[in-house]
Amino acid sequence: MATSSDVWPIVENSIIQNLSQETQARMEALYKRGRCITILVIGRYRVGKSTLINAMFGRDVAEVGHGANSSTTEVHNYVGNFKGVTINIYDTPGFRDTKGRREHDILIDIAKRGQFDLILICTKLEDKDNQYCNFPALASYFHADMWKRTVVVLTFANHFITLESVKKQPDLEEEIKKTIDSHKDHLMTSLSKSISKEVLEGIPFCLAGVKDGRKLPTADDWLKELWCMCVDHSSEEVREFLTFYARYHHGIIETGSFLGSVGAGAGIGAAVGSVVPGPGTAIGAAVGAGVGGVVSLVGIGLGRIFR
Repeated sequence: MATSSDVWPIVENSIIQNLSQETQARMEALYKRGRCITILVIGRYRVGKSTLINAMFGRDVAEVGHGANSSTTEVHNYVGNFKGVTINIYDTPGFRDTKGRREHDILIDIAKRGQFDLILICTKLEDKDNQYCNFPALASYFHADMWKRTVVVLTFANHFITLESVKKQPDLEEEIKKTIDSHKDHLMTSLSKSISKEVLEGIPFCLAGVKDGRKLPTADDWLKELWCMCVDHSSEEVREFLTFYARYHHGIIETGSFLGSVGAGAGIGAAVGSVVPGPGTAIGAAVGAGVGGVVSLVGIGLGRIFR
């Protein structure tokens, strides 16, 4: 298995060739910023996260579980290269894993790894009814901006089209589209109270199957479509995975960092207030401290108000 020190050329020329002009321009912009793209892959256990990563790399780099339990018990990262841009992909333990790790412990472990450009949320194409029950909990942790750089990956698409209930449908392509729309409805319903409709409607959905069967009824090459979607939705600015509140509450941000930002606000306010004789400095410091606190808690503001 690959380790974080291994660097693979992620995709072959068949995917790199014939990229749209928009995607090529996006790749160029990401290349010029001079740092890697960091992708986080999350989802419930046994939804094919490690299998997806292996397909994205074009080889087996992540261990794939068999049977009832997930094989991924810790966060692992794998590094590759896509058209000169370094890609760092994080594989994660599954939520609701039978090994008993609590979801918030997994999220905190992920957050300690740093900032991310893109999140791939994996869910099974065939199991739309039970996959979104933990999404409201995710919304309480996620930094609001992360939903704008999220792609929902509907896995096991190759298996889905072999189901008897699906094969008997007169129009297989239409059946898949209806199922994708149903997933979108479930996502909207589960997150409508915490995330704005505009943001939710902007979250793209992409099919994923097996790496050796990339043609699907609705996609000539699902892997190429996924990679293009990853490029198009990666932000040029990385973002913390969790809200400030979640990171501070769980000790990822030290108390000194919080107090420092408040102190910086006070200093700025005092400098401004010093223009006014007498009490201006004291008033400016007090107001500035409040401003510093508000800036420090921007994660809460975005996560709790503007979602």
